[in-house]
Amino acid sequence: MIKIVFVCLVLSLLLFILHKLIFTLFIQNIPNYSKQLKLTGKNDYEDRFIQVLNAFLSGSNSVLKFNFSINKLRNEIEYKFPSFYRGFAYEGAGMGLGIRASFSIKSGKKFEKYIKKLSLKNIYQYYVGLGWWIHIRYGFNASKYDKWINQLESNLSSCIFDGVGFRTGLFMGSDSSNFSKFKYSYQRICYQGFGRSIWFRNSFNISNAINDINNNVPDEFKDDTYSGLGLAVAYSKFDTIQLAWFIRTQIPKRHRIAFTQGLSFGWEARRKQNKHYWTRMLKCIPEQQAFEVETYIKHVREVERKIKNLHVQDFYVNWMDKTRESILRSGKIN
Repeated sequence: MIKIVFVCLVLSLLLFILHKLIFTLFIQNIPNYSKQLKLTGKNDYEDRFIQVLNAFLSGSNSVLKFNFSINKLRNEIEYKFPSFYRGFAYEGAGMGLGIRASFSIKSGKKFEKYIKKLSLKNIYQYYVGLGWWIHIRYGFNASKYDKWINQLESNLSSCIFDGVGFRTGLFMGSDSSNFSKFKYSYQRICYQGFGRSIWFRNSFNISNAINDINNNVPDEFKDDTYSGLGLAVAYSKFDTIQLAWFIRTQIPKRHRIAFTQGLSFGWEARRKQNKHYWTRMLKCIPEQQAFEVETYIKHVREVERKIKNLHVQDFYVNWMDKTRESILRSGKIN
């Protein structure tokens, strides 16, 4: 009996040491990220971005704890982060779960099991976070992405390329040439993520963001980049939703539909995550604006429902395009 207890203690100790050796390598150093991005918290933008990074990286680090469990992870995110930042923490959890799943034989299937247990309200964020991890691990090696994609189950799984685009823009600047290593539909989603990074990279300054897109994005991908810009505005400024109307007036008219589609996707992601928070925030804006927001996300949901039934390939880019068409037909954009 004593021998059995001793063996169990030794095995537990070895397991703990092994865990520390493996997963400590992937713990994110949050202050170093702020230094790398030159964030000091000296203004509202930097303060917000620091908190976004903290939520994202904390979400990933929570997954890599020795006593990890899905229930503990969910409780930690729900109670540690206020409603506004909670989605960023779930996105980071997607990166952490990607790291954990990488140690399984069928990584993609293991990842799917994790996120189904956690909460499908944040499914978009999980795949974006996974994209961060695969990009850290494999860069732009398309074949490595294919191995993951082939095991992932959701129509939204190609959103990993949004994570690739965002991380590229954030840490590699304006050079998006490596996106060409992926197939065309994935390139488009990369540019959506790239558009999100442009919003952050330009400190939420819309004039600078527009100049950045005009100078650094190929014409054929400008719409998708403006879509990402709209998504970022909707999501990162959800507590000041009314700014979206002013920002949209600054967008070149030929890209305004794509920008509005991005706004609509960002708002729909917020609605899915936390419907109580969603209702509370919409009550803070004029009734006409709240009605417009609800109208736009109706386009998003109706198009999603239709193309799901058709079982279309490249679901996500089809969803983007058909939502733009639906908004255009409504005649609501000046």
